[in-house]
Amino acid sequence: MTKKKILCILFLLIFFNSKDSNANYKQFFTPLDSFYIQPDNYKLSVPIFSQLYPDFIPMGCECVSINMALSYSGIDTNVNNFIKDIPTVFDPRKGFMGDMYSIKYYNGTVPTIWPEALIDRVQSYKSNSYVGSKLTLEDIERELLFGNPVLVWYSWEPVNIAILTDSEPLYSSSGLHAVLVVGYDNQNWYINDPSLGERKLDKKTFYSKYEAYGSKSLVIR
Repeated sequence: MTKKKILCILFLLIFFNSKDSNANYKQFFTPLDSFYIQPDNYKLSVPIFSQLYPDFIPMGCECVSINMALSYSGIDTNVNNFIKDIPTVFDPRKGFMGDMYSIKYYNGTVPTIWPEALIDRVQSYKSNSYVGSKLTLEDIERELLFGNPVLVWYSWEPVNIAILTDSEPLYSSSGLHAVLVVGYDNQNWYINDPSLGERKLDKKTFYSKYEAYGSKSLVIR
């Protein structure tokens, strides 16, 4: 068997095994790293939903973004049904901090929910989804190549407002938002923004704002 045929078989095994594995996708690239060439641009055809119309959910950017990703996977779910079982708490690691349906800030911060509080809900629809642990720009782009949209949190204001929880203070921002990354090119990330629609944002600038909020992400796969 020629070297070329062996490589083709390895690639097919790696690709199809990745569809049903809970392991981090990086494992599937390891045997072919020296042969892998990433395309310069790529974009998933993820539908865009608004958090402002027809349902007014001004603080629900995380859940509306997840609803886009689920719809892309062929899962028909109403965003209000997705939201209703999420607890309201004062710790974004455990539930939603505030009211998604009201324009009210909590102690000066944008009401929010963090990926660790959403993952169980998301996995009930897409079992291989996972909380990204400080995913790099390259990590996110490779997930996109596997057909997996990535929900990211970012901030355009300093992350310096304390959230007082029962266990420890957390820090958030008055300029927080969550969007769904659906593609990229050499200079930009393509995002589905539930408040502003389809957007193309400078990759390095946007990535720095994602890092500023602790590199929080959730991969829907």
